[in-house]
Amino acid sequence: MKKVALMKSIKVLLFASVSVLAITACGSSGGDAEPVKSATESTERVSIPSDEKLSFVNSDPKIIVHDLAVSPGMTVSGRLAYRADSKCLVVNGERAEEAFTATPIWPKGVEPVQDGGKRGVRVPGFGTVLEGDTVHAGGSYWKADDERARASGIDPACRTEDGFIVFSAGSFTK
Repeated sequence: MKKVALMKSIKVLLFASVSVLAITACGSSGGDAEPVKSATESTERVSIPSDEKLSFVNSDPKIIVHDLAVSPGMTVSGRLAYRADSKCLVVNGERAEEAFTATPIWPKGVEPVQDGGKRGVRVPGFGTVLEGDTVHAGGSYWKADDERARASGIDPACRTEDGFIVFSAGSFTK
């Protein structure tokens, strides 16, 4: 019975991934981006007590990075947005015809940046993604109450009700 439910969940996730890719418009700065100012000069990297090797970069924008050995479970897409009140980045997208806002968890090496008043991240080997750009990458989805993030110490202002998108290293595309 559990195996049938797991197979149905996998099918729904695959359908949602394909749907998001088909619906979301491209807008990524990618590798052709202009040089940007790194926002890491005054950042504080805080290790989060977790078996999942998460760390919180307390900057503007604030980002969460991981050092996980995870293969991409699905293709994740959404438009990067910045929340000035919390100084956090979020990803807005659509999954199974429902809008979502998720907290991104970036792979190790990703750094926060600022460019012309916009916030975003610099992804090694890919380029810069700024607020308003569409992010396409392999990854997985963690629910908001996922035990890996529940006691992680992530700034509550950066947590969304819709959960987390955990992007996989080396999987970003235009």
